[in-house]
Amino acid sequence: MAYTPPRPAALRHRVSIMRRSAVSDGMGGTEETWTAIAENIPAEIVESKGGEKVMSMRLSGVRPCSITMRANDATRTISSSDRLIDERTGEVFDVKWCGSLDERRQWIVTACEEGAPA
Repeated sequence: MAYTPPRPAALRHRVSIMRRSAVSDGMGGTEETWTAIAENIPAEIVESKGGEKVMSMRLSGVRPCSITMRANDATRTISSSDRLIDERTGEVFDVKWCGSLDERRQWIVTACEEGAPA
């Protein structure tokens, strides 16, 4: 079955792409922080069935979802080490996979998990 891109009305969310970067701590060292690569990107967020996983000997809930955006210079650079943030709710999504499913490469689809601390 062919990939069907979202309708324009489905792009009702706005997301920011965050990338980990090292900044000076003022004492000769560096510390890691998240820097916005692009902001206010129209996107469709579709949640799928949640679940639980064990982290540090504790059960924690996971909420997988897919986030679809139009392809542009910023969205084509998304990798599995990046985060997406829903600008309206502040929810943080860790990117697990990113790619283009359409033949013309006009759409970027990411598989994400919600719940990471900001």
